[in-house]
Amino acid sequence: VNASFRRYDSILYLDADGTVTAPLQPLLEMPLPAGRVIALPTWPSAKLSHESFYFREIDFTVINTSVADKLHKDCPDRTLVGITAWFLINPKRLPAPSAMR
Repeated sequence: VNASFRRYDSILYLDADGTVTAPLQPLLEMPLPAGRVIALPTWPSAKLSHESFYFREIDFTVINTSVADKLHKDCPDRTLVGITAWFLINPKRLPAPSAMR
């Protein structure tokens, strides 16, 4: 929302646990379709089998059993969460900061 980010042509967010194995400049220079302010990957498909969030992100062997049990009870495991590894924003196309607040 901060207006100071409006001076950039592109802002690329990368997940902290991701790995970059190719140049990023082409992605930063990628033109977004008219009327779009953001691009992000759309994988994976729900038609395929995927690992669960807990399987990918939480090592239950290092968590106290009662804490792990409470987590399982309060927040059931899910698939197709935590998948987005990057997104690209064209900040000059965003609505006014006052509209975004």
